[in-house]
Amino acid sequence: MLGFTIGLRALSAAQQAMDVIGQNVSNASTPGYSRRLTELVATTPLPFGRFQLGTGVLVGDIRRIADGLLDARLRLQHQALGRLDGSGYLLGSIEAAFQEPGDGGLGAGLDGLWNAFSQLTQSPSDGASRGAAVQSATTLAAGFRQIAAQLDAAGAGARGAIASAVDAVNGLAGQLADVNARIVQAQASGASPSDLLDTRGRLLLELSGLADAQAIDRPDGSIDVLVDGRLLVSGDRAYRLESVFSADGTPTVRLAATREAVEFDGGRLRGLIDVARDVVPARLRTLDGLARELMAQVNHLHATGVSAAGPYTSLVAAVAVNARNGGASAAGRPLSQLDLPFEFQNGRLAVNVVNAATGAVERTLIDVDPARMSLQSLTARLDSIAHLSASLDSTGRLRMTADPGYGFDFSPRLDPNPDDADAFGSGTATISSGAGPFALNVNDTLTVSVDGGATQTITFVASDFADITHATAEEVATAVNARLTGLNAAASDGRLVLKSNTSGAGGSLQVTASSNANLLSAGNADFGSDHAVAVSLSGAPTGGTAGSFTVVAKGDGTVGVTPGLTVEVLDAAGKSLGTFDVGSGYVPGDAIEILPGVQMALAAGDLEASHGDAFGFDLIDDSDSANVLGALQIAALFTGSGAADVDVAAAVAADPRLLAGSRSGDPGDGSNFLSLAGLSGRTFTQGFGDLVASVGVDVESNRTAGEAQVQLVMTLENQRESISGVNQDEEMLHLLEYQHLYQAAGKYLQTLSETQQTLLDLLS
Repeated sequence: MLGFTIGLRALSAAQQAMDVIGQNVSNASTPGYSRRLTELVATTPLPFGRFQLGTGVLVGDIRRIADGLLDARLRLQHQALGRLDGSGYLLGSIEAAFQEPGDGGLGAGLDGLWNAFSQLTQSPSDGASRGAAVQSATTLAAGFRQIAAQLDAAGAGARGAIASAVDAVNGLAGQLADVNARIVQAQASGASPSDLLDTRGRLLLELSGLADAQAIDRPDGSIDVLVDGRLLVSGDRAYRLESVFSADGTPTVRLAATREAVEFDGGRLRGLIDVARDVVPARLRTLDGLARELMAQVNHLHATGVSAAGPYTSLVAAVAVNARNGGASAAGRPLSQLDLPFEFQNGRLAVNVVNAATGAVERTLIDVDPARMSLQSLTARLDSIAHLSASLDSTGRLRMTADPGYGFDFSPRLDPNPDDADAFGSGTATISSGAGPFALNVNDTLTVSVDGGATQTITFVASDFADITHATAEEVATAVNARLTGLNAAASDGRLVLKSNTSGAGGSLQVTASSNANLLSAGNADFGSDHAVAVSLSGAPTGGTAGSFTVVAKGDGTVGVTPGLTVEVLDAAGKSLGTFDVGSGYVPGDAIEILPGVQMALAAGDLEASHGDAFGFDLIDDSDSANVLGALQIAALFTGSGAADVDVAAAVAADPRLLAGSRSGDPGDGSNFLSLAGLSGRTFTQGFGDLVASVGVDVESNRTAGEAQVQLVMTLENQRESISGVNQDEEMLHLLEYQHLYQAAGKYLQTLSETQQTLLDLLS
């Protein structure tokens, strides 16, 4: 009977071995499958005298062929590949948003705007060119908004993908916990859990693509899975993760039960979090900074220019201060405490009020200290300017309106008629002092005779002055006008100017006595003339020329007639900046450039250096150094707070004539367009190039790293396949081997049966 047992055991072992081969062959393409290897062992022999007789063969083990260290390395590299894959497609969408290089990109939009401004320098009043410039600005603003929206969409996509990936991790964790329980159960019953181990290996590999999970073996055959040192799977229990997002979209993944934040070093989740938490916000901040820099620089120049429509008759700020700062009380807070897109600076604002009939310009300089001044006090200061009204509406928008017949602007323009005091070549008898302040004493006297009449004396008292030892021209003029008749006193460029009220040759003015030569000296006299000199200034200062300047006559004579008659230009310190011939070689009315970009013209008439003929004027290089116009977006080209909402001001979009291309206010002046075109070389142009380059570097670096990581994963998978994978040819050889074993065992049993039958036949 032993022989039959041996044969049957051989048949059974061969059958089981062929079944294993069948399992291998059928799962040759199954992901994560590890081939099985049948191990045959001889059964325990029986003693037979001094010999031992074998009892056959059994299947000792069906071994799962796997390399645990190689599987761990493969999971680690899948984590790295998952991270690159998670960020890769989103980085690609960010790059596509910029459309660079290309005609539809932001770079082309910037170039289009600079070119449009440059074209307008050649034809400032051309309506078609102005319309093209407004369209270029509109296209550029739309480009900023589009990129900002697409970056927001990339961030939203990343957040959605994070939520989906967290759900997938939770699903895999639940499956791993279930497989763990089944493996423990199988091992407890003595069964081989090879298929379950394959399933667990596949689930771990899939989980590694999502998160940097660490697997730790337990004695009972199950595993613990950790992420960031926290249990995700413990035996047959799984712990859920959840994704939460802050108000600004910043993602956080945490354990649902404890709300502990979980950080990832690898996997798709890390790549998605990188994009949502770092890449998109950083790119948005950079884009927003570029948009804000563009708005700040363009708006500053635009607001301090003069449009083709001339000075403004009314303006409304685009920024609603109260609406942005939580209520009407905001207008009473210091300007520095307001939450506005752009900040006020410590500086000053120049406001020009223009008489539409005469062209006369009255400039007011408003000092602004944001720490002390409120919007209400600023509005009151603007409202105090003659022929200008200013108010705040219920939303905190500043509104400015000029009186009928007047306009206003904020340009650094020149006053075309600077001799307001009529102290230079005047047709009226005029006497001018030197520059103040004046060191007077209490009870100093000044005696004058007007138009040959009786003398009049003024006695100065301390109450006339804030400090009589530093008396200003304005204070002296006020005192004189209050106590003397027949003349008018005024301050001009720090000088005291006395004028007879009688114009023409019939007027005269004489200082007959003076107790203080610091003010005027006795004997100073002047007679009126029927040949007054009209002074005009034109142009716009260039090269940063700024300050207070004085033009003084250097002799007595007639403009355009007297040989050698000159005028001198002095700066605020009294330094000579140039002397110009206005005598016999000068044609009255011709413009002379007395400072860079500034021209002066004198009409025919008489000058008298002996009577202090002079006039003063101011040049400013920045008429809004306090950034009042920029902070409130008054007379702006662009409105908004950044890339997401930048747009062309509605008034300019509706009427391209409001493009402020002049700095002087003169018809045909395109100097402000030239300044705007010059912004093409500023930092934001380079900054945009750097932004596009950095986006490209991100994409290329991710692509290159991804390609290298794919190769590394493929190499490891090939190594795993060579160890754990099914080789069909090899399996066929094993199949033939076990087929022969089965056939031989069958033949053996057949022979035993025939032999036994023969013996039975003989015995019968």
